[in-house]
Amino acid sequence: MLALFYIFIGIAIGVSVWQITRILDLRGVIATDEDNAKQGKYALLFMAFFYAMMIYCLIFMNVIMLPESASIEGEHDDNLFNITFWLIGIVQFIMQFLIFYFTFKYRGNKNRKAKFYADSHKLEVIWTIVPAVVLVVLIGYGLWQWNNIMDLSDNEDAVVIEVYARQFDWQARYAGADNTLGFGNVNYIKGINVMGVDMSDKNALDDKHVTELYLPKGKKVHFKFRSQDVLHSAYMPHFELK
Repeated sequence: MLALFYIFIGIAIGVSVWQITRILDLRGVIATDEDNAKQGKYALLFMAFFYAMMIYCLIFMNVIMLPESASIEGEHDDNLFNITFWLIGIVQFIMQFLIFYFTFKYRGNKNRKAKFYADSHKLEVIWTIVPAVVLVVLIGYGLWQWNNIMDLSDNEDAVVIEVYARQFDWQARYAGADNTLGFGNVNYIKGINVMGVDMSDKNALDDKHVTELYLPKGKKVHFKFRSQDVLHSAYMPHFELK
């Protein structure tokens, strides 16, 4: 699959170089009807190739998609992704057909004159309002999902876990029986205390430091993120979360 992708990129670069060299030598050349007819047919051939690549990627590149969600919140992320993916896919299929088909249908011909069409208020309104409404719905759903993930109002019984980032390393800390994390700060980092936990804080006495995380099934988890140095990307693909 990766080799096919590299081949496709190589072909695209080669075609680009070829087209550039042709453009540099076309100042004194006027395209004939025969040239235009060929270019129109090439557009149809490229459309067929383009659709074939799209279908191939949709079928055979599913293996790199996110796994099935392990959380309810992740299911909403999947819904939002699928809705967006289908909307983009449908528009993509339609628009690519129109672009290449019209390139063929309205190719240059000395016996045909282009029609001058200034504007259409109706069309302007349609292609402005429709995308705006779609975006409002998608963004609204996304904001609802974000607030759903970040809302802690009904998380009294949630398991509290601190996720701690360092360069090329992740650590975690369970809150223990009291479900309250002890205070942590980089100033307390010393020896085996790599997470900088204030051991004088009584809430830290039952905290458990781990490098491998296990979560209880059917319970909500409240993650608290902290970093030793810079911002790090916490990727949890099974929760559709990053």
